[in-house]
Amino acid sequence: KPPTSNQTSDMAHKQKLFSDMKDVLQKFHSLTPAQNMEDVRLLFSDFAGKQLPGQVLLSLIGMGEELGVPQQADGHAVSFVQLSNMFCAGCQDSDTVEKLTPIVQKHIDRLEASSSERAAGAEESKPVEDAPKSKEES
Repeated sequence: KPPTSNQTSDMAHKQKLFSDMKDVLQKFHSLTPAQNMEDVRLLFSDFAGKQLPGQVLLSLIGMGEELGVPQQADGHAVSFVQLSNMFCAGCQDSDTVEKLTPIVQKHIDRLEASSSERAAGAEESKPVEDAPKSKEES
């Protein structure tokens, strides 16, 4: 039985919304620390307009994985693939790029501010992405 036009347009809406927001979501994700569950929870709490408990976040990750996209580790507790899936699983018909982009941007600004504070205390020359996984290796 083919999906109803409602489901089709819902999926199309989510995919379009995600493709329009992919760059800003990628920027957010790239700024999060390896243990980024809390940053992701804060972002999705803002999307929802209320504090989301960690359980809700985990169920969103689960929903994303049920969409058939495997978890791809990229050095973050919540990978970009998981973040993308959670975004698609969690976004509503009423969500728009205009509504969601400023929310993500606010979190990008917050992460950039906190990373520049951290960088001020660390070596300036090295971007965080190139830092070795553990201190013992060097």
